[in-house]
Amino acid sequence: SVEELVLTRLLAHFRQHGFLQGRGQQRTDATHVLGAIRTLNRLEFVGETMRHALNTLAVVAPGWLQSHYLPEWLERYGERVQEYRLPPSQAKREAYAQTIDRDGLSLLAAIDAAEAPKWLREIPALQTLRLVWFQQYSFPEIGVLCWRPDKELPPAHLRLENPYDPEVHYATKRHMHWVGYKVHLTETCDPDQPRLITHVETAPAWRQDNKSLPTIHQDLQEKGLLPADHLVDKAYVDAVLLVESKRGFGVNLVGPTRPDTSWQARAKNNFTAHHFHIDWQRQQVTCPAGKHNQFWQPATDVHGREIIQVKFAKRDCRSCTYRTECTKANPPRRSIAIFPELPHQALQAARQRQHTQAFKEQYSARAGIEGSISQAVRRTGMRQARYLGLKKTHLQHILTAAALNLSRISRWLLGEPLAQTRRSAFLRLCQPLPAG
Repeated sequence: SVEELVLTRLLAHFRQHGFLQGRGQQRTDATHVLGAIRTLNRLEFVGETMRHALNTLAVVAPGWLQSHYLPEWLERYGERVQEYRLPPSQAKREAYAQTIDRDGLSLLAAIDAAEAPKWLREIPALQTLRLVWFQQYSFPEIGVLCWRPDKELPPAHLRLENPYDPEVHYATKRHMHWVGYKVHLTETCDPDQPRLITHVETAPAWRQDNKSLPTIHQDLQEKGLLPADHLVDKAYVDAVLLVESKRGFGVNLVGPTRPDTSWQARAKNNFTAHHFHIDWQRQQVTCPAGKHNQFWQPATDVHGREIIQVKFAKRDCRSCTYRTECTKANPPRRSIAIFPELPHQALQAARQRQHTQAFKEQYSARAGIEGSISQAVRRTGMRQARYLGLKKTHLQHILTAAALNLSRISRWLLGEPLAQTRRSAFLRLCQPLPAG
């Protein structure tokens, strides 16, 4: 794409001069990006959506709006809708929400009328108004308006959060909550080579990190910069990607896997799915007690991935000595869900690999990407979008990466050593680093 040209040409120049090469080692991590918008509560949101629609119409169709607006709209939407101007009591706020709803429906009805110009319906601000009204209100009966309860609102990846930037979304990760986007940075981390950012992926805030990995690999392939080893955290690793990264791109995904969260794993007994022997050719699974499965059924999990549902016979589980350690089902019957053969084997191999010393030594290099994100945040304010919309925000991140690369290559040519991880004054005092 056009916005990628700055970084792509810069990387090509670095590669031509021997500062960059493919099939080395790279690392990736992501961080949150706040949208260039004001955070709104629900009442402010619907009020600002109506105001945005009216302001847009005042510019593109002033004559039509003058003959269709209601006089009371001047007081309600002439100025920014802010919390201090809203009714204080809950009952009055709900009544005010219904007033805004009626105003929006009145405007939409006028736009949908046969005599109205058809192009009015294509205005983005009016399409946003229509979608917000559908998401925020329900109409159980003709003429009856209801403010949707919070639990009935659409999920975060579908729900609009701001009328001025419909592409920002609410997201949460551990203790962090934000409305905006997410950015993934990928950089080289080969010993004795400059650390250069090879790819920037600006994604919707709600998208899981592992969903962005195929796009990152595809773009790196087009640049001729695919790594041999790709160091990532566990948010990027799953059984399917371990196989697809290797088969489709020749990339060895290096990272810890998500832990087994079953109660058997928490109990640390020998009855997790890992302890069941699988004969893939015969579609036969043998439990630790030596019993064979009764059912083998292909299915899909909640994420749409292919899995295999395996169930054992009730008669075997009922009489098993290890019943209480293996299943809590009533009547007793053990069932497990496994991935197809290749993803299953890749996942098991990755879980064993992550406990080796070689893995720990190689994976220790991944931590450096966090320093790169910190540098981008401190020097360029990367966590704050300066523009509205995903594409413009992505351009901001592309220019950020290009600027950091220029800074890094100049420092590399001057012979400056890489900065070390910052340590607090307390740590420096109590745990001084060894000399040399």
